[in-house]
Amino acid sequence: MSALIWHWSAVPVGAQQRGRPQTLQVPSDRFPTIQSAINFAAAGDKILIAPGVYNETLTIAKRITLTGSGARGDRRTEIVGPRPTEVVPIERATGIINYQPGGGGKIESLLVRGGHAGIKGEAIEGRFPAVLEVKELIIHQGGRGIAGSFSDLTVEETKVADMLWHGVSIVQAKGKIMFSDSVIQLCLGIGCLISNTTAGPGEVSLLNSVFGLNSGGGILIHGNAKPVLVTKCFISNNRYAGIRLNGVGLAAICHNLINFTQPRLSDGNFGDGIVAECSENVIICQDNQNFALDFLPPTIAYNARAGLSLLSSHAAVSNALFQCNIFSLEAEDIEGSPCSHWSIDDLGGNQCSETRNGTCDSVICQVKSPGGPQPPEPIPPP
Repeated sequence: MSALIWHWSAVPVGAQQRGRPQTLQVPSDRFPTIQSAINFAAAGDKILIAPGVYNETLTIAKRITLTGSGARGDRRTEIVGPRPTEVVPIERATGIINYQPGGGGKIESLLVRGGHAGIKGEAIEGRFPAVLEVKELIIHQGGRGIAGSFSDLTVEETKVADMLWHGVSIVQAKGKIMFSDSVIQLCLGIGCLISNTTAGPGEVSLLNSVFGLNSGGGILIHGNAKPVLVTKCFISNNRYAGIRLNGVGLAAICHNLINFTQPRLSDGNFGDGIVAECSENVIICQDNQNFALDFLPPTIAYNARAGLSLLSSHAAVSNALFQCNIFSLEAEDIEGSPCSHWSIDDLGGNQCSETRNGTCDSVICQVKSPGGPQPPEPIPPP
């Protein structure tokens, strides 16, 4: 008499039988929605999304690849949420695409429109989303573009535009953050805000990208990030500051074109190319062999108030061209600041000019303090 043995498994039979990795098609008879394919997928699977408009809010808690048919043109893949009318605190913001702890992989070739956030990373009880690569996306007409908490985040060839608040708003970064060959513009907040104070030090790299026409500033990096690298970027027509560093350990700001920064709308203050506040070692350098853009030389030019402001920070400047700023270089001590006093090392090769009677006259680079505007306000909410 043979024994009858029962075998129980928590894994669905279909999942046991199918090979790994697998490619899932949306829409199809089996997967009419993107979320249905995400629910079925296992780590390593790829989801291909056909052209069309998808009114969905997605939650991803596994490492998968999400691939659309393109972010532009008649055959684009568009994931759409309601267009927000107000900015809500980031902890209450729901993304169009939400990465939870363990969720990550790659997302590419999509247009994401609307929502309180285009892509949101959520950290829960100390657990972060997995490594995420974002490539060839357009994210626009939302509250924030890319927001929340991430482990390693890489963003390439992506455009974030027309946001009610910050284009990028990273609250915690467990690992390195990199943006390359991307555009962040037309945001009513800061173009790119990265706060790295909770999860520990990590590398922040902004490479060969455009940050322009942002009302709260082009780039703000706050906290113990080390190192910060801003290289070959075009940072233009932002208000308040092209780049602001607050409490950063080491930053190299090299080979960029930073120009036409305008004062704040609220009080008419600042309008500086670079503002370094309470930061330990800021390196500003240019190289005649490198270009921020193919047709423009690297320069800090035509900013409304100053090319560089040091607020209780240290900077080393070499081979930099400060052109047509009201103040070529300036530095101020913040009374009562816990930070060290400002200092600057002129490493040579710098060129300065300032505007006089509507024309640019060459002058010697000087450190000046107009003693006018107060130190920047506290870090804005992300």
